[in-house]
Parts: sequence; C-alpha cells; structure tokens
Amino acid sequence: MVAQTMEPTTKVPSSGVSMIHVLAMLHAGNEGIEGLRSYESKVIPIIGKHGGRLLSAFKPFGHENPESSDEIHLIEFPSQSALDAYRADAKVSALADESDAVIAATTIYLSE
Repeated sequence: MVAQTMEPTTKVPSSGVSMIHVLAMLHAGNEGIEGLRSYESKVIPIIGKHGGRLLSAFKPFGHENPESSDEIHLIEFPSQSALDAYRADAKVSALADESDAVIAATTIYLSE
C-alpha cells in the first residue's frame, strides 16, 4: 500500500478572501473537561459574532497518554481580520481569568 499525502485545503468564498482555520489542542486545568465546557459555552457565541464557527471538537485517541491533549477544536474564521477582531474582543479579554483557570496549556496551529 502506498501512503498518500493530502494537501491542506483552504475554502475560498466568492469574495476571494481565504478562510482561516484554527486547530487548538487543549489541556484541561483543574476543573477538567467540565470547566472547558463551561468556558466554551461562553466563548463560542463570541466566535460566531466574528463570523467564525466551531467545526469540530473532540477527545483524541491516545488520551491515556498524559502528554496528549484533552480536547482538540477546529475553528474556522472568514478572514485573518475576523480572527484578529475575535482575539481583540473585550468579551474574550473579560474571560481571560476563566480561560487561565480551565485551560492548563494550549497549542494553536493556523492555516495559511
């Protein structure tokens, strides 16, 4: 069997602006997955306000490994400026203490 490599795809809306995909690998803090869920319920509407959407959230295989992520999110924004606006949103800043409490570590990957 020959291994095949898939090139990452970027959707291009009719405006010609490339979508931005964010892959977030989350490690839960002391409040565990329940804390993550509570935080997500507050931040996902803010993502939507900036045209973004949560495409997928899942617990990865191999979760028994302490170095693996507790949850992985795939989020899409219509443009880099939409992502930047989300990051600068005062409501996101207001949730910073909660984010710090429920997320022990995060690794973020962005599409080009």
